[in-house]
Amino acid sequence: MSALRASMATPSPRPGRRMERAISRIAAPQLGVITRSQLLGAGLGPSAITRLIAKGRLIPVHRGVHRLNGLPKSFEQLLVAALLSGGPGTAISHLAAAVVFGFEGIASTVPELSVLEGRKLRLKGVIVHRVSALGPRDVCRRGPLRLTTPARTLVDLAGLLPPDALEDAIDSALRRGLTSLPTLKAAIDRRGGRGVRGIATLQALIDARTPGNTPGSSKENELRRLLVSAGLPAPVTQHEIRDERGRFVARVDLAYPEQRVAIEYDGGHHADRRQWESDLPRQNRINNVGYHVLRYCKRDLNDRPSEVVDEVRCAIGLSPT
Repeated sequence: MSALRASMATPSPRPGRRMERAISRIAAPQLGVITRSQLLGAGLGPSAITRLIAKGRLIPVHRGVHRLNGLPKSFEQLLVAALLSGGPGTAISHLAAAVVFGFEGIASTVPELSVLEGRKLRLKGVIVHRVSALGPRDVCRRGPLRLTTPARTLVDLAGLLPPDALEDAIDSALRRGLTSLPTLKAAIDRRGGRGVRGIATLQALIDARTPGNTPGSSKENELRRLLVSAGLPAPVTQHEIRDERGRFVARVDLAYPEQRVAIEYDGGHHADRRQWESDLPRQNRINNVGYHVLRYCKRDLNDRPSEVVDEVRCAIGLSPT
């Protein structure tokens, strides 16, 4: 009698609960996604899987790939589902990979996969790219995701993005240390530049960048492009200002060193009081070595671009148009 009471007081886990925990252990690192083969491997029979789907516990995403109901949905979860459905050798690529890496100016909600040529793969809601080669140096891991590397992603984007957007994506990746100029050049060589759409533009943008010089933001690029498109000389990007003894004073976004003109783009973080207070002595130091500082923000570029051009033109001593 005492043994019966003890068993009632501390009942052993039901097989169903053990199975649920096994499923959760598999799905958790996959952001709540699980395959039919994984369910079968965990001990569920085909009829049990069918019942879980009927009850809404498993939500089909692709054939043989499900997500656990009740867990938050995300873009990354869709990417995991696409990868699991695509199987070995596939990789998240193009705009989808750029979103995962956080390339500036890139937005997408559509999963994209790269697979080797000759393979037939169709997935609802997924863009499938067929590529001639995707070697070990062109793929990487980020959590449960297998992706094309930042360098290979930029090579793939060269055929999709307009030059300005491609430039911003390159600079974003370089600025955050996701890739480097030599790594980008090696990725181009592996891809094969001859006849590949966008590669010439990508190569030109890479050649225009100086090794070791941290690129600016997309808004800094926008400001530079505005000045150049208006016929002004191209300013030097990320220019180091030094005093007469060669001591470092400041690095400015854009500059015309011969005319002693510095141009700064102030992003949203400059509105912070602490940042503003640190900007003041910095600007004073720049002024003290004979530079004239012009500062612009997003509203200037959006609302009065022609006035910005005229102000810079005047500052560098050019006649108005």
